[in-house]
Amino acid sequence: MKSSNDLLIKSFHFEELLMRIQLLVRRNNAQDKVIDDFFSIEDLNISKTDQEFFRGRQEIALT
Repeated sequence: MKSSNDLLIKSFHFEELLMRIQLLVRRNNAQDKVIDDFFSIEDLNISKTDQEFFRGRQEIALT
C-alpha cells in the first residue's frame, strides 16, 4: 500500500528523508536498528551526522 509518505519532493531536508525511512520501516515491520545518529536496514546504512547513505561499502549519492 502506497501513501503520501512514499513520495518525497525535491528539495528536501536530510532529516525529513530519515523520518520517512523510519516510518516506512515501522509500517512494514522490517528489522531496523537505530543508534543515535546511525540507522541501518539490512545492508543499507545511513549516517545522520555525516548525511551519507551506504549499501554495503558503496556510498549512494543523494543528488
